[in-house]
Formats: sequence, C-alpha cells, structure tokens
Amino acid sequence: MQQVGDDEAPEGKGVIRSEEREAAASVVRELLAGDPETSAQFEATLAAAALWLRERARTKRIPNGALIEVDGTTGVVTVLEI
Repeated sequence: MQQVGDDEAPEGKGVIRSEEREAAASVVRELLAGDPETSAQFEATLAAAALWLRERARTKRIPNGALIEVDGTTGVVTVLEI
C-alpha cells in the first residue's frame, strides 16, 4: 500500500471536498434566492448527487461485471448476478 502524508489521506481529502461542495452550493443558493422553482430543482439535484456519491463508494467493493440493483429510497445495494 502506498504511504501518503496526512494532507493527502483520503479521509482528509473527503472533508476538504465536502467543505468545497457546501461552499459552492451556498453561492448557488444565494444566486437562486429569487427563483423558487429553479432553487427547488437545484436542491433536488444536490440530493441526487449525494445519493449517487454515497452509493458509488459502496459499490466499489462489488466485482466488475456484476449485475446490481440499488434501491434509491433506502440506498440498499443488492448483487443480482456475478
């Protein structure tokens, strides 16, 4: 396993990326403050992206070529076929 410094550790990078995402979302929320319809679409997109990111990380442990099913409500990943 490759050794990296604390500033390059995945846990630290995750925290930094999360802070960057939240800062960018705050800027966009300010820009959309006067447009409730577009603001709602933006919030829905953020929620979908968060679900996708979480499930992407979980499915990295699934073998390549496996057929899977993801329940978008619960986030449960089921391997159907390997």
